[in-house]
Amino acid sequence: MSSSVRPPSFASARTLSQLAALALCGGAAVVMQGDYFDTFESRPELFEQRLRLLDAPVMRVMTLGFKDVYVDYMFLKAIQGLGSGWIRPEASREGMYNYFDKLSDLERDFPPLYAFGNLVVADQGKYIPGGQKLLRKGVEWNRGEWQLAQLGIYNAIWLANNPDDARWFVEMAKRMPEAPEFVLRFEEYIERRLGKYDAAFDVTVDYFVRYSEAGNEGERELLFNRLNDIFDQWNLQVVEDAMDRFFEEKGFLPQNMEELLAGDYFQRTEVATMAGFISAVEMAFGRNLTGDEAKTFIQAQSRQQVDGLPPDPKGTWYFLSSGARIEIEAKGDPSSLWPEDRYAYVASISSYREVLETQIVSNAYRIKNSIVDGKVPDDIRETYEVADGVGGHFYITPDGEYRNSTLDRLVSGGDPRLGARGRGPFPLPLEPSLNDFQNDFDWAQKKGLIDAQGNLAVDPLGRPLGELDEPAE
Repeated sequence: MSSSVRPPSFASARTLSQLAALALCGGAAVVMQGDYFDTFESRPELFEQRLRLLDAPVMRVMTLGFKDVYVDYMFLKAIQGLGSGWIRPEASREGMYNYFDKLSDLERDFPPLYAFGNLVVADQGKYIPGGQKLLRKGVEWNRGEWQLAQLGIYNAIWLANNPDDARWFVEMAKRMPEAPEFVLRFEEYIERRLGKYDAAFDVTVDYFVRYSEAGNEGERELLFNRLNDIFDQWNLQVVEDAMDRFFEEKGFLPQNMEELLAGDYFQRTEVATMAGFISAVEMAFGRNLTGDEAKTFIQAQSRQQVDGLPPDPKGTWYFLSSGARIEIEAKGDPSSLWPEDRYAYVASISSYREVLETQIVSNAYRIKNSIVDGKVPDDIRETYEVADGVGGHFYITPDGEYRNSTLDRLVSGGDPRLGARGRGPFPLPLEPSLNDFQNDFDWAQKKGLIDAQGNLAVDPLGRPLGELDEPAE
């Protein structure tokens, strides 16, 4: 029996031709569509939201008693339709604000409406006042929704830089029993941003007592560390106020702390100190004080009157960093800068400690690899044995260890003072030079940084003092 191949039927041939035509048309469509999108001009204005809602009383009548259904529908419409396409840089955001404002007039008890309205108007549309008005409205009509208050705090602090607005939302959150403590603790942060460090301290003590009584050591330690920042900013404000008085009298800012301490620029001021706080806590708990009684006692006993330069929270002193001052003054008239920029060169030994430790770590490895036959070459010593800018110097030990004399004094509990004249709450009188630290004094004199009397001979950039009027490179 022989086999044979049957020729394709007419129907099969027609199917093949249809598939070929379909493939050809599909390929052509893809090519044409690709060309279209390559030349497509995006026009966001086509998607601008133009819907204008009527006033709530009118909408309430028109919805025939089904206002909840209408609000739900319009809310879903907003979620579906409000992509980034509606935003044009020059377009007003009032339309978006009015859309959510009128819907919330129709249905006030609808927290997601305020939250999403803020997302569209403030976060996406960058119309912060509109977003804040929506959140204020939501908080006032939904007194248990602490999340809306939290959003208002976030906008006020990080989007609008408006601590006073944030304070309003915190006050509302404090009236909500469900509000978590991490939201309420924003009160302390806001007071700090406003420069009201005494209020920030009082709030922190309140929480410190609560966490101590609850046995919450983690939060207690967190607040203890935060007090360092509060005390530091509080005391820095005292220094900056003295610098403002100096500037008002002389027309220029002091070049060093000696000039500031020479006159009556520091006024008698009440500040809280870390030493006072620790002592007050021990006394309060030793007397078994609790609650508001313990809080009030600690707040009062932590404060002390300061007549001159205050100590920093860790017990060292503030100084004017000459190198940073020169860099700032090279930018122009310091009086034209914001205070946080103008006074950025006010520092303390304890805050400078991290800088010193970083410099040691970054250079120690290079020095170790440079030792030849167990000795450090003279050129390496010349390179790395330098002044540290705060009255001490870096040095290399005989076995090649890189160290710093200021850190040596800190670690050993010594007094890391800089040699500023003046009055203040110090255990010993201030000296006019480094001669109470003989090692640093001899080293600085050998390097030509100070004269035989201990007076500064060159600025931190290595130039004679007579050249300080020249701009820094």
